[in-house]
Amino acid sequence: MEYTKNNTLSEIVRDDFRASRVFEKHGLDFCCNGKRPLGEACVEKGLNAEAIIGEIKNEMSNTERPDEDFEKIDLDELVEHIVNTHHGYIKRILPTLNTFANKVLNAHGKNHPELERVTELYHQVEAELTSHMFKEENVLFPFISKMADIKRMGGALTSIPFGSVRNPIAMMEAEHDSAGNAFHEMRAITDNFRIPDDACNTFRSFYGELNNFELDLHKHIHLENNILHPRAIALETELVS
Repeated sequence: MEYTKNNTLSEIVRDDFRASRVFEKHGLDFCCNGKRPLGEACVEKGLNAEAIIGEIKNEMSNTERPDEDFEKIDLDELVEHIVNTHHGYIKRILPTLNTFANKVLNAHGKNHPELERVTELYHQVEAELTSHMFKEENVLFPFISKMADIKRMGGALTSIPFGSVRNPIAMMEAEHDSAGNAFHEMRAITDNFRIPDDACNTFRSFYGELNNFELDLHKHIHLENNILHPRAIALETELVS
């Protein structure tokens, strides 16, 4: 695929996930705001779109393409991957981050007042994602897996409990936006999780893990917003027509 400034961020990353490394480097949001053209996103960041395209080509010429092709696997396989890989990661890291957040605020909050807001935002994300994953795993994902099974068996979709899959998808994407906005604010008030000179090891670990959390969340949201959800909507349309 030959990229231009008119391609959306999500189109480029869907075509080849290696482009995400360039977008992460320059702070270009390819998940929650991935439907914007590259040129528009670059203007907002004061970047040259042609230079970014050049970096993407360089990245692709110097690194191996990822094995996963999430555009082609069955939707129930994609759901299983998201749950096992990304939901699993979140469930493992939240207790650690929770401990770090409270310890760092208590120890360093006086000298770093921004930590109060960082901790507040983290706990907001923690609560929202816990509820979010429960709804996906118990409502949306089982329905998508059911549709994938009907497609394989050659049947028809006769019952949609929430009117259309578009309805829970819209709710999930709004919640993705909320998590993304919280991390944007955290980055803004911490100078991109810059570690202060007086930081203890727990402080360093807290910011390091928040950074890792956000990177994983970007891929997680990309898989849902840009691949799973559009494919689920298209499959529903196919099965009811």
